[in-house]
Amino acid sequence: MSKIGMLAVAVVAAAAGFAGAQYVQTPPLRAPKYIVSYDVHSGRQTLKPGTSLGCKAIADSLLLEKRVGEQNVEAIGKAGTDTASIKVADDGRNVFMLTGASLRGGATEGALMPIIQTTPDFIVAQRLGWPSYETLVIDIHSGNAVWTVAGYIVGMGTEAIYFQCD
Repeated sequence: MSKIGMLAVAVVAAAAGFAGAQYVQTPPLRAPKYIVSYDVHSGRQTLKPGTSLGCKAIADSLLLEKRVGEQNVEAIGKAGTDTASIKVADDGRNVFMLTGASLRGGATEGALMPIIQTTPDFIVAQRLGWPSYETLVIDIHSGNAVWTVAGYIVGMGTEAIYFQCD
């Protein structure tokens, strides 16, 4: 190998070692896990346009980037504490979602989320707008839903909440 080739290899190796020390972290020996059971809806009618659901969060997860002070990404999994009201519009083209947190903050109407896909098992609705992007997936048979919000405020982050709905 030429001296230039060896120098290039040495520079790349040094850069990789520096970058590795800066960005590669050893995973915890045992990752924490949160498991929650929920009631299965037996005999539930299939979700149709015009249906409203009252939902209780049973699990919540967060990924938060910190850019102030020590820069890192924090991952949190916990029991859900929020509530939500979800309504499928009468025309079946939109979903309206009002969370308990939004209601406590003064909102009186649910956020409009256009339905972007309907399958025999799920409805998928999405609201895109800076600084956050929301997706709601509703199981047509159980009424349960997963709501994700990803965005950027002080750093990038995302939250996912699993709702059990009646």
